[in-house]
Amino acid sequence: MPDNDLAQQIENVRAHTNQLVSQLGADPDHAAPLLQAVAALEQQLLPAPAALHTNADQHSQFLQLLTEVPTGVAILSGQELRYTFTNPIYNQIAGRTDMVGKTLRELYPELEGQGIHEILDGVYTTGVAFITSEIMIQLDRDGDGIPEDIYYDLSYRPLRAADGTITGVIVYALDIGDRRALEQERARVLQLTQQAQQAVEAERERLLRILHQASAAICTTEGPQHVFTFTNPRYDQLVGQTGLLGKTVRVGLPEIEGQGYFEMLDNVYSSGVAAIGNEVLIQFDRQHTGTLEQAFVNFIYAPLRDTNGVITGVFVHAVDVTELVAARQAAEAAVVVRDQFLSIAAHELKTPLTTILGYVQVLQYRMRRAGTVDDRTERTLTMIGAQGQRLTRLIDTLMDVARINQGHLSLERAPLDLASLVARIVDELSVVLHKRPIEVTLAARSCIVWGDSLRLEQVIVNLVQNAVKYSPAGGAVTVTVDCDATQARVIIRDSGIGIPAAALSRVFERYYRVLDGAASLQPGMGIGLSVVKDIITLHGGTVSVESTEGEGSTFSVSLPLL
Repeated sequence: MPDNDLAQQIENVRAHTNQLVSQLGADPDHAAPLLQAVAALEQQLLPAPAALHTNADQHSQFLQLLTEVPTGVAILSGQELRYTFTNPIYNQIAGRTDMVGKTLRELYPELEGQGIHEILDGVYTTGVAFITSEIMIQLDRDGDGIPEDIYYDLSYRPLRAADGTITGVIVYALDIGDRRALEQERARVLQLTQQAQQAVEAERERLLRILHQASAAICTTEGPQHVFTFTNPRYDQLVGQTGLLGKTVRVGLPEIEGQGYFEMLDNVYSSGVAAIGNEVLIQFDRQHTGTLEQAFVNFIYAPLRDTNGVITGVFVHAVDVTELVAARQAAEAAVVVRDQFLSIAAHELKTPLTTILGYVQVLQYRMRRAGTVDDRTERTLTMIGAQGQRLTRLIDTLMDVARINQGHLSLERAPLDLASLVARIVDELSVVLHKRPIEVTLAARSCIVWGDSLRLEQVIVNLVQNAVKYSPAGGAVTVTVDCDATQARVIIRDSGIGIPAAALSRVFERYYRVLDGAASLQPGMGIGLSVVKDIITLHGGTVSVESTEGEGSTFSVSLPLL
């Protein structure tokens, strides 16, 4: 190779390398080896311009350096563009090793129609370089007849002799498939990240809308000083304040100092344990006059945590129940007044009623002794006495209600055999109930309980009389007493009208009466069963009911054995 030709070739390599790096935007870390290789080529082959001379060894070194550069390099010579040199990287990215001596058209017929041949011909004939990045070429690199899409950064440069005559084209090629795949993956990840961020922001906006529209008072605070970061309109209404954001709770609501709420916030933030309150009193200066208004709230203070579990603030959810508390207090006050009235009325009725019953008995005795009583008069006096006794029982029940409400109902307890007590009560009731058949089944052994015989008799009488009252004429009424190792039970079953399913859970409530079905036609004040439950509860027992409307009811009383 003439000296001038060698210098020209080296200059071409340097120019092509610099332009490739600048125009393709190559990574400096990747371009450095190529630039270093060119510098080494100049140092080895051109120690001094005056020393250039023809030397086969220098030509060999030139090609050796091109072989070692970290990019694909090939030399296409002549107008037919025949391969005269390829380095290993070019062989790798082109998928061939037998290219030297063959033309591009011979090796890659699949390039027809893709414009590559035309571009190379243009560079050879015009001397104008062609540089592009991320060009997609369909190439059969595996030789299986199936072209694959491959992305390259390419530079086609004219190769000139010393006199400027174009002798071929030097090709620089980079397979950027991995880089493109990485960039595409980065783009995909970026897109997914942006979509996730948009979804998070949309969810955040949706949550904020929900919180703003919530019927409860909601706010969030941040940091140990409890700086307001969110309040909804209900919260602003509850506290009588607006513009709380950015303020600490102590600054925004100074009037609740000393009411215990600051301390609760501090504890929730420091301990991470939620605080819950129901119908708790709190006072606010809603009118900004210094006059505090009372409110009752149900609330929960819950810690807010970041993704690492570290507490960052407190979430507050409160419901204003002031009106409900006021309504309940008014109802409770009305109940107290009612019970006081019933207690006074019962006491006031007790004395004259006792006197009336005494006079009836005296009148019956005198008329019988004088022989002046007839059947009609006897029935009338008997009816007066029976109704008087019924009214006495009602008054006694009202007085028991008053005692229970005041916590004054006491028991005089002693060991007693429940089976014997029940047998005696049913026997006495049979006379009063005009021989109404009541089937009694008693336990084979004694069922000893620690109880008040008069109060337990009151319970059994009430349940048996109810069974008879709500059963049709001739309907079966059964009373069973049994016991196991720990409990004694009295089971009273009737075949009467039954209780509607909707009323079963309320039959033991005071003053409750069934308003639907046949049971609603029976007279009563709805206090008998409530007293039954209270007496049994005082004995440490339980009472329950099972019923099917139209088929009858079963009441079960359980008491602990002595």
